[in-house]
Amino acid sequence: GPPRGLRWTCGPEFARSHEHFASMSAMVTAGGRVFYIIDEGLTASVALLPRWKLIARDAHSGVLLWKRPIELWEGHLRDFRSGPSDLARRLVAVGDRVYVTLGYGEPISVLDGVTGEVLKCYEDTAHTQEFAYDAGVLYVAVGEPFGEKTSRDNEVRLLAVEAATGKTLWTKQI
Repeated sequence: GPPRGLRWTCGPEFARSHEHFASMSAMVTAGGRVFYIIDEGLTASVALLPRWKLIARDAHSGVLLWKRPIELWEGHLRDFRSGPSDLARRLVAVGDRVYVTLGYGEPISVLDGVTGEVLKCYEDTAHTQEFAYDAGVLYVAVGEPFGEKTSRDNEVRLLAVEAATGKTLWTKQI
């Protein structure tokens, strides 16, 4: 049923800004764990550089399990609610696996949900914009839909990737 109370909280106590890009970018849960991408940059000034992290916590106790830095995520000085809506669709958790792009232009990496160790990387998914998981298959939108019209950067492909092996099942130009 719906939540009936709050079991635990964790930092940061305050977000970096209420007028710029949100500090919390994505959050999912699976296997008794919570995974989220957050900017842990200093709150003294929003102008300071962001410190994006992928963090795993025990969903029942809030105990920190692991953290991984994300070098390039999103510009933190964007206006509030102006960020790309697809950012939240670059993090998926299924059982003991976490599927995530560890930065802009990066391919999808598979992490062990318990340790945070990178188990594999699907190189064909570089420049992933968003993805979804269903029945062992990742459906991935790859490309730059808003690239320069004179370049190939505005091409977008839809891929079906077998999650267990990384094998591309099919691809379609869209």
